[in-house]
Amino acid sequence: MYNLSGYGVYFSPEYKHKTPLRILSTYEIELFSHTNATGFVDGNEFRYEKDHIYVFRPGQQRQSQGRFQCNYLHFSCTAPEVRQYLDKLPSHLPVGNV
Repeated sequence: MYNLSGYGVYFSPEYKHKTPLRILSTYEIELFSHTNATGFVDGNEFRYEKDHIYVFRPGQQRQSQGRFQCNYLHFSCTAPEVRQYLDKLPSHLPVGNV
């Protein structure tokens, strides 16, 4: 049902230019704790916000620019009923004071 491909804390270097475009093969759920960065998903640009969770889905095209720190969970899911739920999650939501 699930295949965990990665988890932990990521400290990005200072990306002065956009990172290479990558097409996601897994779900990527990330909680940003420090950020001065911009994200790009499917060509849409947005600022990463501290204390916000971002949900990225398989098939999305993703890039970043700037410096950030986040806790991350990357996994695949083969259960259609669970994927339906995951695909309905908002792409970004605040978590308040973490």
